[in-house]
Amino acid sequence: MTEAINKILIETATELRGYARRHFMAKVVKELMNGNARQAERELGWHRTTVRKALAEWAGQFCYIDRFFERGRKPLEAQHPTLLEDICQIADTASQTDPTFHTTQLFTRLSLNFAP
Repeated sequence: MTEAINKILIETATELRGYARRHFMAKVVKELMNGNARQAERELGWHRTTVRKALAEWAGQFCYIDRFFERGRKPLEAQHPTLLEDICQIADTASQTDPTFHTTQLFTRLSLNFAP
């Protein structure tokens, strides 16, 4: 294959995501490289295991379900489940009534001191 064709195949694969990308990879490897995942890795830079996964899906063995929502940073509440109670406990000790006594709401003056 020529460099121009390799470049087009690589660009197309990078634009696709998930199942569509693997489907494209499987078609290319099956038709142009006789199903050789190592050749695809060598010539196109595609990872061998991804190509094998794509070929397995292409053969109809199974379909991988992409679970992107399980990746990434977890919410702060999941990391520190008692954070809200801790903040409320700190804030409640510093709460005071409205100095003008116009309302019965409590106000809290909080500041964050950052040490260098």
